[in-house]
Amino acid sequence: MEARIACLPSERTLTAEAGGIVMDAIYAAGIPIASSCGGQGVCGDCRVRVVAGRTHLAAAYPDPGPWVLRHGEPDGEVLSCRVTATGPVTLATSYW
Repeated sequence: MEARIACLPSERTLTAEAGGIVMDAIYAAGIPIASSCGGQGVCGDCRVRVVAGRTHLAAAYPDPGPWVLRHGEPDGEVLSCRVTATGPVTLATSYW
């Protein structure tokens, strides 16, 4: 099964393997997204704003990661390294 991820402001849509890490799918599509911790949930740089489809995002790991534990879940945003897409979502990235 696959999930459709629309990325703003690039206006590109990519198809990701359902259950795969969102940040990995974004990288694989060549869309720039910041991450200084390599997807360990430490830096918070890979935060993306959820524009649509929040119910189609699921936690990839049992814990939310060190950044969220320190700062709390960002309102309207998720760490793309800590979630999977199970259906269509629209995300806005700040790139750098």
